[in-house]
Amino acid sequence: MTALDEQKLHIDVPADDGNSWLGWAWIFVAMIPVSIGGSVLSPAINGAITKRVASADTGAALGMSASMSSAANALTPIIGGALFQWFGTTVPFLLTGLFTLLLLALAMRRVGGQQK
Repeated sequence: MTALDEQKLHIDVPADDGNSWLGWAWIFVAMIPVSIGGSVLSPAINGAITKRVASADTGAALGMSASMSSAANALTPIIGGALFQWFGTTVPFLLTGLFTLLLLALAMRRVGGQQK
């Protein structure tokens, strides 16, 4: 007997009433601002990074930025999935929101003092 045989999960599947296309439509609509935001944010971050380092260190800084982005893309689903499983459906979203507010406050504090 395997571990999968020992863990029999029962998941209720909602009835198919022909409205599943609406869920797909909402996902596609939500992906529009996410895609635009990601495509604008990445070059802006890389531009800010290159202005903060010496020209000799630009390649290393951009490589580190790409590494951190890849690590975040790999770890976020794992951590979010674990939080989702252990603490419920709302905890990953609440923690992400709190983390985003914390980063916004830190960024405003850091960038706000550098304006000329």
